[in-house]
Amino acid sequence: CPDRVEILKKRFEEELGSGSQKKVYLAYDTDTGREVAWNSVIVNITDDDSIQKIKSEIEILKPLKHPNIISFIYCFFNDSKNEIVFITELFSGGSLSKYLLEFKYPRLRLVKLWCQEILKGLKYLHEYKPPIIHRDIKCENIFINKNTGEVKIGDLGLSIILKDTEYADQFCGTIEYCSPEVYQKKYGVKSDIYSFGMSMIEMITGI
Repeated sequence: CPDRVEILKKRFEEELGSGSQKKVYLAYDTDTGREVAWNSVIVNITDDDSIQKIKSEIEILKPLKHPNIISFIYCFFNDSKNEIVFITELFSGGSLSKYLLEFKYPRLRLVKLWCQEILKGLKYLHEYKPPIIHRDIKCENIFINKNTGEVKIGDLGLSIILKDTEYADQFCGTIEYCSPEVYQKKYGVKSDIYSFGMSMIEMITGI
C-alpha cells in the first residue's frame, strides 16, 4: 500500500456502516469521478494479529475480478491516525440486511435472483486457485445496488485461502450462520453454502 493518499480520494463525513474495528464512509474518487466506499480500520501497531487480518483481506481482495464480488480499488496506511484505509466500489443500497429492514418480505422471484447472484460469487471464490472460503456469508455482508437490483459479496475480512490443504481449522464466522463442521474446526468451501442457506432463510422470513 502507498504511504499516503493526496487528493485522489476524498472522504466525506457520511458514515455508511461500522463494525468492531472498521468504519465505512462515503468517498469520492477523482480519478474516475464516482463515489466509492472508504473503509477505515484503526489498528494497534503492536497487535500483529490485527494488522495481519487486515493485510489478509486486502491481499485477497486485490486480484479478485467478478461481477458479484465487491471490487478493490486502492489502499494506504495513515500513520498519523494508526489506520489502514482501503477503497472499494460503493453499492448505493448498502447491505442486503439493511435493505430487508426497509422492504420486508420480498417477492420469491426477487429472492431467487439474489440467490443466483450470490451463488455465482461463491462459485468464483470456491473455484479460485487456490480456493477461497469467505467464512462470514450473511445478509449483512451482501450488498445491493438499488438502481439495478444486482448484489455483490463483500467484507472478506474473515476469508481464508486454502493453500496446500482442503480444510480450514479455526473457528471463524458469525455463530448463527456457521455450519456444524466449523465448530469441529475442520471445514472447506461447503461451509459457505450452509451460511448461504441460513442467509436465504433470513431473506424470506426477515428474521
